[in-house]
Amino acid sequence: MPNPPVAGQTEKFVATFRNVGSVAVQVMNLDLVTDWGSTYYFPGVPHIVNPGSNYQFAAIQVPMPVSATGPHTFSQSVWIETSSSSGTWSSASEYHLGSVVIDIANAAT
Repeated sequence: MPNPPVAGQTEKFVATFRNVGSVAVQVMNLDLVTDWGSTYYFPGVPHIVNPGSNYQFAAIQVPMPVSATGPHTFSQSVWIETSSSSGTWSSASEYHLGSVVIDIANAAT
């Protein structure tokens, strides 16, 4: 992503999920939500990530609205299921991974 992203252009976002736990998890959904109300879903789910490994999801393209200059918040959440010793999966649980404020530049600057 350019530093900073520019209003009116499309920016690429990449997500890597690292399983630092002791059991396999199945990523059921991974998204990026903007403060202007748009949600973008990373492809490649569901995907099983074994303990101690990671998986890089395919990039998503996020259009920056022409009116979206200045600081904007981007939030990311994941829905995962965990494996059990019996080979079954738990119900999916949502986890907020964090938010970041990114300053979007005016196209004229």
